[in-house]
Amino acid sequence: MKFRTTMERWMQWALCAGVVWLGGLAARADDLDTSATPDIEVVGTGHVFAKPDTAIASVGVDVTGPTLAAALKQANDDASKLVAVAKAQGIADNDIQTSAYNMNPVTDQDSKVTGYRVNYLYSIKIRAIDSVGKVMDAIVAAGASSLNGITFTIDDPTKYETDARTAAVKDALARATTLAAAADVKIGSIISITEQSGGVTPLERAPFAMTASAAGGAPVEAGQNDVSVSVEVHYQIVQ
Repeated sequence: MKFRTTMERWMQWALCAGVVWLGGLAARADDLDTSATPDIEVVGTGHVFAKPDTAIASVGVDVTGPTLAAALKQANDDASKLVAVAKAQGIADNDIQTSAYNMNPVTDQDSKVTGYRVNYLYSIKIRAIDSVGKVMDAIVAAGASSLNGITFTIDDPTKYETDARTAAVKDALARATTLAAAADVKIGSIISITEQSGGVTPLERAPFAMTASAAGGAPVEAGQNDVSVSVEVHYQIVQ
């Protein structure tokens, strides 16, 4: 009787284990379910080219003096003059930003301090594109000793980004249609759309020469900005 009870317990345990094992197989079968809707995944990109309406100039002063106090005084005077000239050219206070301010010792080959170097760097936003040359000439004439170039961009690219999104979705549809035709299937409804990236690619121009140009301002061509948006689209495949 005792032997029979023990055997019955073992059989019950084995039966339970088998049920659990079969349940695991069923779960894995669900994970490998091949009835999921097949799809085509593509990335479409849209481009809109537009004329920039804003220029951002990187300018500053770079001064070396025998003492830190002397270098600071000269740099502060030069920087104040530069900012005053920019404002006199119609640049708003909010469009002038200090982007860097550095003080460093100057040493000789024996690591002996021989002086100090101070530099200010400003980011100046010029909203009147046609006046870029005139503004830069005035800044150079005011004593700017550090000119790091100009970037042309679009201050509010919202409208162009909307157009680029539309173009990106159309591009995705064209790509999906090509893939479907090559695979001898048809595309159905859209399963999902995800925007991957977007924005304005600014145009950069080389630094201005360190001398002021003739009256009227240096000629500056703004060109065009590329406003782009990329989207990932999943289309259902219709057999």
